Amino acid sequence: MDLKIDTIKPSARLPKVIELVILSDIRQLPFSENDFSQTEAVNLWKSTSNRQLAFKKSAKFDLNLKMVVNGIEEMAYRYKLTTIIWEDLCDEFDESFEVNCIKYLLERD
Repeated sequence: MDLKIDTIKPSARLPKVIELVILSDIRQLPFSENDFSQTEAVNLWKSTSNRQLAFKKSAKFDLNLKMVVNGIEEMAYRYKLTTIIWEDLCDEFDESFEVNCIKYLLERD
């Protein structure tokens, strides 16, 4: 049964910046076997690259993300793309993984 109690206000606090990672051309996954929560890439979530890709926002290329908490539109968070980074993923011994990694950084409006 889905019951809404008006005296309890739902809340959520999402981060100011969201990092979206796209892996492609995967020949070697940067994760522990059968466990995507444990990365072996030391720079998957901490960028070490200075290879930011230049991009122009246009009608053909723009990225906006809207996150709605508990289905309540008034609490929607809106994010816009600010940075694109091409990252070479490495392990703790500085050996590269055989995978392409592009990171999209989105900032909250």
